[in-house]
Amino acid sequence: MQHFFPLDEKGAAMMGRFLLTVGCAAAAGLLGYGAVRYAAAWTLPFLLALGAATAAEPGIAWCCRKLHWQRGFVAAVFTLAVAGLVTALAVVLGRRLWQETTGAASFFGEALGVLPQVTEAVFARVDAFCAACPEGVRQWAQQAAAELGQRLGAAAAELGTALGRWVTGLVAATPRVLLFVGTTVLALYFTVAAYPQLCAFARRVVPARYHATVRRLRQTAFTAFGQWLRAQGILFAVTFGELAAGFWLLGQRYALLLAAMIAVVDALPVLGTGTVLLPWAVVCAALGDFPKGLGLAALYVVVTVVRSILTPKVMAHQADLPPLAALAAMYVGFRAAGVGGMVLLPLAVLFARQFLAGEEENTSQR
Repeated sequence: MQHFFPLDEKGAAMMGRFLLTVGCAAAAGLLGYGAVRYAAAWTLPFLLALGAATAAEPGIAWCCRKLHWQRGFVAAVFTLAVAGLVTALAVVLGRRLWQETTGAASFFGEALGVLPQVTEAVFARVDAFCAACPEGVRQWAQQAAAELGQRLGAAAAELGTALGRWVTGLVAATPRVLLFVGTTVLALYFTVAAYPQLCAFARRVVPARYHATVRRLRQTAFTAFGQWLRAQGILFAVTFGELAAGFWLLGQRYALLLAAMIAVVDALPVLGTGTVLLPWAVVCAALGDFPKGLGLAALYVVVTVVRSILTPKVMAHQADLPPLAALAAMYVGFRAAGVGGMVLLPLAVLFARQFLAGEEENTSQR
């Protein structure tokens, strides 16, 4: 190989580190996908409890050491505080979501009620437009308009059926959600109360020569996940703010709900705001509301340009991951494992890069 690609010692070392990074990232991505695909659904309450207990351990240890409180009492107070905060946040967001969802359902019901009038208006516009057209063109346009009306009616019926299934599924999932919440709360209390014993047990199980590596893995995992989550949160917040402001300027009803839904769609790299905004703009223009259609198209352009400019900077600053590497990881992850791989592989690349950087730093210090 060196005959075709001559490399000096430094180049060979860089190539070796690159191949090692790619291999570690691929292995971490496969392990992460397997864990999320098969194990996380069964162990998620305990993983959440362990993560919360690990994050809160410095403060809990300080209360036990300085204030001489019993760990069980501190664990109970911490668990009640977390449960109360999450419950209050869920009530506030759920109430707002319920209000906007019921309002949106009423709005869609009204829209479906005027669908025949809209269809007749479209037919009238087609007839007026094709009045001077040849007979064949006129018949084709009228047939296309009739098929459009039938498809709109079928789509409305399918939408109603889908909403009914969604409500039924939500009601059926309520017992599972309550079981998950109760298990998470109990797991949080027991994990916080017995955290020192759990750490001592883990140290006894893992051989002593691997303790430093395990600590670096844990620190790197928390750091990588925090940086990735912070970058995604910033991008989501910026997109949501732009959409909410744009809908407010356009006088759109249920602006917050629509902005949140479209921001979630935009968070998926394969999709984007154009999946919703562009067809919406075309429909508005076809129904004669040209200002709103133009406004939606302009909003799409603004959101796309801002995100294109902001994404490399946010990822470079928050996650310390080059934009090209993030793009390649998202594409390869999507091709390999769908949306789950698209989310996990960039995180695995970031984890592998930071862990190898820490290994190089430790090696240089020695």
